[in-house]
Parts: sequence; structure tokens; C-alpha cells
Amino acid sequence: MSSNMGTNIIYLVERIDRHPRNMPAMKRMGYAVEVVGIAIQGGCTADDVKGTVLDYIRVLRRKIDFASSAEEVAQLRQREILCGDIIATVCELRQKATVHKDVDVVVNPNTFVKEDNVDIDDFVLIHEIGTGKSEAGSAEWELV
Repeated sequence: MSSNMGTNIIYLVERIDRHPRNMPAMKRMGYAVEVVGIAIQGGCTADDVKGTVLDYIRVLRRKIDFASSAEEVAQLRQREILCGDIIATVCELRQKATVHKDVDVVVNPNTFVKEDNVDIDDFVLIHEIGTGKSEAGSAEWELV
């Protein structure tokens, strides 16, 4: 991993300061997933991301020890929590990669789903759609 990408990961972590401190956990996890995604698209491996974030957590803990105000401590703690979410995201990606490593995707273009044989509760919308009146396309649904 280039040092530039490590710097970018840290920059993205520090940008959380622009968000309110009471950010919901799901939103913070989404932010962590985005950081991991950007890092991987930039050529980082999961080990690179995890190593960079663990090093940054060590730096944050030293800064917390020497922080001069409660406001600064709260800001650094928020970054530390986000780093924990990033590491959890990397671990989840590894786990899913291990589980699905030997699974082959089988596509049969001759197979059709007959509507009368399918319970509508078997499908879940996996992408949020705007409040408009448009219907979700079939690519946005996944069989559970």
C-alpha cells in the first residue's frame, strides 16, 4: 500500500468530525463501509486497511491521553469508534469471502420464476428508492 492511500484513509476517518457526535450507529457503520470501499478501490488489501487503522487507533489513544479539553477528547473518541467500525467491516468482509470462496454462481437463462409459485414475502428490496411513484426494477430485488 502506498503511504498516500494510508493518508487518505486517515483523512476520511478525520472527516467524521464534520458530522454530529450523536451519529446513529447504522449511519456510522455505513460511513465505515464507504471508507473501506474507497480504500479497496484504491488498491489496498484488507490487511493494509486494518494495519493503517490499528496504527491510527494507537495514535488516537496517545492524543486522548494528552488532550486539553473534554471537547477534544470527545472528538478523538468519535474517531476511535469509527476506526472500530472500519475494523469490524474488514473482518466481516474476510468472513464473507471465506464462506463464499468455494461457491460457484450458477446462472441458467432458461429458468423463469412463475409468479403464481412465488410468495411475495420471499423478496426484499435491497436498495432504497426515492419517494417517487416509480416501481422498483427487478435488479433491485433479491430472493431471501
